[in-house]
Parts: sequence; C-alpha cells; structure tokens
Amino acid sequence: MICINKKCAVELQDDAKYCLQCGRKQIREQKPKLHGNGEGTVYKRGGT
Repeated sequence: MICINKKCAVELQDDAKYCLQCGRKQIREQKPKLHGNGEGTVYKRGGT
C-alpha cells in the first residue's frame, strides 16, 4: 500500500493506520450524518 500523501509516497504495510514517515492517517472515515431520512428542517415558504 502506498501512502495517501502525494508528497510522501512511501510504501507501507497493508494494515498500517498511519504513515511512519509523514504521520498521515491512512484510513478515510466518513462523517456521521446530522439527520436521518425524514428528520430534516421544515421551512415556511414566503408568498400567498
């Protein structure tokens, strides 16, 4: 596996969580969703 950092580009072990040379995290985590389906905000539309 190659480091995610393009400037570093060091060959790493397959199970490495961090790069040994630059220290960048190798696993990309998704941010949790703020609202699930049907739990959004309701806005009142202007007009008549």
